[in-house]
Amino acid sequence: MLLKKVYQLTALQISIERFDWSDRLRGLFVLPAENSTQMKQMLINLPLFGKSSSEYIEIAFLEANYFTRRLYQSRSDIFPRAQMPMTTDKYLPYIPIIWTICNGKFGQSLSPETLWEMIYLSMLNYQIDEYMETVVLRLSKSELRSLVFRIQDGCGINDCYVSLLGLELLGGIREASSGPFFPDRNNGSPTSELLSKTCSTISTYIEHILQHPVVLRAPSWIRTNLAVELYNFLLAHLIQNVDNERLRASKKSGTQSRHKSRACLSQNDYFKWVRSTAADNTSCPFSFLFFICLVGKSDESTFERPQSRYLSQGLARHLATMCRQYNDYGSSARDTEEGNLNSLDFAEFFENSSEQLDSKPHFEFDIHSAEAEAPADNKIEIEEAEALNSVQAMKEELMAIAEFERGCMELALERLGAVIERPGITKSIRVFIDVTDLFGQIYVQKDIASRLSHRHKALCGRRNVILFFIFDCCETSIFMRVK
Repeated sequence: MLLKKVYQLTALQISIERFDWSDRLRGLFVLPAENSTQMKQMLINLPLFGKSSSEYIEIAFLEANYFTRRLYQSRSDIFPRAQMPMTTDKYLPYIPIIWTICNGKFGQSLSPETLWEMIYLSMLNYQIDEYMETVVLRLSKSELRSLVFRIQDGCGINDCYVSLLGLELLGGIREASSGPFFPDRNNGSPTSELLSKTCSTISTYIEHILQHPVVLRAPSWIRTNLAVELYNFLLAHLIQNVDNERLRASKKSGTQSRHKSRACLSQNDYFKWVRSTAADNTSCPFSFLFFICLVGKSDESTFERPQSRYLSQGLARHLATMCRQYNDYGSSARDTEEGNLNSLDFAEFFENSSEQLDSKPHFEFDIHSAEAEAPADNKIEIEEAEALNSVQAMKEELMAIAEFERGCMELALERLGAVIERPGITKSIRVFIDVTDLFGQIYVQKDIASRLSHRHKALCGRRNVILFFIFDCCETSIFMRVK
């Protein structure tokens, strides 16, 4: 007791020296006023969070602030963002808030560690998209061939077997080839510095995902499916480059009208394209499996029964399709400017739109009679108005299809929740769904993706890149085997 009193009396006599917080420490609790205000206003007006309380959104922004600082520090870990000819990565501050606000909606079901891993992966998926559109596009045909094999090896995919499904998946972009089906990977040609750096960068990206500790602890079937979906994702980017080049070439030829030239590109119908190449291109299918590795337990499979596995894959595919359709809805202007293949480029949309314009004008007055009476200068404005109405009609059709995919996704989630044996996992999956959905809703309101710089557009305009090598070097197939 005496010793206790001595300590108490001594403590009372200690002088207290006060220190002010440093600017760095104080800054941790200050949000960027301009950006946060704009983003808050946008989120409040979106269907997913229209009824959320302002206090809840404030807390989500404060939490996101920590992740945003860390994200800016990590932006050059894998991809040389500063060396890519892209505009500012304005999507970066959106990523953390989208994850934190969706997680808060379901009572913080995801741990801070899981949040960071998905925030970081989301940034990498934006960057790989930029990397494919800029650096990879500069590779020659032989270099691209080598890159495909490096991706195949990095994902652990054995040589693919040919199948009709594989031919359809790649959209029939093969040119006639007299060479062997699988050419020699080591043909003796020197490796350029650009190819070496590109292969190294993409290999690092693949290793980050497939060699992640949570993935290595996951059940074998999840690791296998993740490797295949990641391979399909990267291959889909190369196929997208092929489609974009064909679209640009058809527009440059000038031999056909815009819509007819688009029709020549649609080798497969829209349903097949949007469920395969387009959906794979979103990164949603492989990101979903990576997410399951994060929220699952290492000693058990999250989806043990055949039903749960099937329903989870169906859910991811419907979600990816919906995400791509929302993205195309919001980025149609940018895609037109840059010559990127968009959902609206398929014949199903513009043929239907043209018929609607012919049978039912979208103006309150008779636009055809107005055109006949209008002066020559006004006819241009009338034609532009007709074009705008045509695009809007196509976008309305696209949104209706996206809502169908949403209904399928919701049904898959409902059925999945009924067969999953592990409680609580449905809430975590719901966070992933809402994050993907929220990205799509933001794209409808505002295209946040970076654009190609004007200098790079000029270089691409002078370069006739031939990418029809893909079928020659690796005809992909659904019947894939994994090491």
